[in-house]
Amino acid sequence: MLADDDTRQWAQRLAAATAPQETGIADGVVEAYLAGGAQREAILRPGRTGSGSAGVELVTALAAVLQAVDVAGVHLKALLDAEATGNALNLLALIVGIKAYRTSKANRPPQDPPVDPELAARARAAVDRMQTSLEKSGLPPDEAHERAVLVIKELLAAPASAAAFVRRVSAEAAREPGSGPPNSSRRWFRRGGN
Repeated sequence: MLADDDTRQWAQRLAAATAPQETGIADGVVEAYLAGGAQREAILRPGRTGSGSAGVELVTALAAVLQAVDVAGVHLKALLDAEATGNALNLLALIVGIKAYRTSKANRPPQDPPVDPELAARARAAVDRMQTSLEKSGLPPDEAHERAVLVIKELLAAPASAAAFVRRVSAEAAREPGSGPPNSSRRWFRRGGN
């Protein structure tokens, strides 16, 4: 198995927050997503056929959320690792700011809630990247935005644990300077005849 218990719990938690009917299949979806290759393609492919088209839609909905987390991984990891994220008041202000971010200028508060500007920028970048990814999976823009906000709110509820989950799901966020590509072994070979 590729997913550890924490990763499976996060998949179930995100399914419960974004598509509650999927919690029963979350373990299998996250396993397929982490496996990559053909398994990942199979759960991300829209319009797959098979017995029970509703079941296929359920699988692709959670897979789309996992892919959105993957795509926004660098921003999510920075957001979750930020010192200010541990402050409950900052989190509340950040969530209010994220929700207000999408509203029209006429309805927008006169200024963002008091929160670290870098933290707010990371949150907005994460929302934008996730929303774009979810729109590509077939969700309308408003629904994609709402789902992105739900995911981020859920991740912010337990930042340290969520950061580990994001690193596990997102290949880009998992890369640490000098570590090379995640989940790959280094191959040492000699060039030429030596």
